[in-house]
Amino acid sequence: MSSVEFNEMRVLVIDDHAFVRHTIGRMLSALGVREVVDSADGVEAMIRLKDDPDPFDVIFCDLQLPGRDGIEILRDLSQLGSSAGIVLISGEDESVLKAARNLATEQGLRVLGSLSKPIGADQVKAVMERVKEERSDTVHGPQLSIEADDLRRAIDQREIYPHFQPKVRLATHELESVEALARWNHPQHGHVSPGVFIPLAEEHGLIDALTNVMLEQAVKQCDEWRESGLNIQLAVNLSVDSLGRLDLPEYISGVAERFGIETSQMVLEVTESRISDNPTALLDITTRLRLKRFELSIDDFGTGYSSLQQLQRLPFTELKIDGAFVTGASQDATARSILESSIDLAQRLGMKIVVEGVETRADWDLVKSLGCDLAQGYFIARPMPGDELEAWLEAWERQVPPA
Repeated sequence: MSSVEFNEMRVLVIDDHAFVRHTIGRMLSALGVREVVDSADGVEAMIRLKDDPDPFDVIFCDLQLPGRDGIEILRDLSQLGSSAGIVLISGEDESVLKAARNLATEQGLRVLGSLSKPIGADQVKAVMERVKEERSDTVHGPQLSIEADDLRRAIDQREIYPHFQPKVRLATHELESVEALARWNHPQHGHVSPGVFIPLAEEHGLIDALTNVMLEQAVKQCDEWRESGLNIQLAVNLSVDSLGRLDLPEYISGVAERFGIETSQMVLEVTESRISDNPTALLDITTRLRLKRFELSIDDFGTGYSSLQQLQRLPFTELKIDGAFVTGASQDATARSILESSIDLAQRLGMKIVVEGVETRADWDLVKSLGCDLAQGYFIARPMPGDELEAWLEAWERQVPPA
């Protein structure tokens, strides 16, 4: 599917309050959703789900329900092998809502988010944009079978290519950087999720080849922007598996030199949850990258277990806070506390602070008030092909900047 619109989606809303069902239904209809079905009872909802031959794309599910409560429905959905995106809604304490989110994820369900009552239109739109993005850029389901030889062919033939997501400076609303994100348009399967092909590349020794292809295309695009007068920073993700390459600093600096890009104009992002896999090699390579003036970002901060130790040992210049602690943090006390602590730590260490997962105006206002440097997320822009960035930028600069 090359493009997914709301009018291709079918949504189920399960809530025992008629006002809530009707409110969410109106919001979804305003977005153009193809069909909205509602249910006031947990047992009734599960009968519908088991008997309905046309599956739902998204299920909004309250936790407090007559018949079967929301937790029981999550259990049922997991047993049914549901691929629907799940949005939990509740007026309960945030800790209960968070526990339900964690439970749904551990049961293998695809959790799009959670909403605390009262529910706003911007919250509903944000979770629907998320499922729209997932369906446009990924392939779900157990039927997807990608072999290593298929991936090797795709790398050789440049079927894997970068899309770019803007990072905007919160204080001035100016575009400062873009992150290059890998995309694969498979000739049979369509768009394949990076969550499928990147682990496959790491498992079969193809990650270096994939990194090379992505890096060269992204740097080439950065050079084309520079030639047209758009001089911005480029962020590229590096697998920890690639950080065992002793020649990596020379290779990346060689690509930058070939296209006339300053090394200081590049940010290399390393996922925090895996940076302790090979600490000695990682310290060697990251130190040499910094000597060559590359910026280094610790990505998905907060999702691993060795954050403080690694921040002390490794020469990172940027801390990128995981979107799980940003999206909806204005209404989630726990996420906000983690967000504020991470920001305070980065400020004390003199690191640039980037927040991802900025999906609503409330997210934007919060991270701006907390003193973050750069923001990234659907509220600003979705990932896009390189040749669409300048048009997006013109539209962004024309609009009234967020207050």
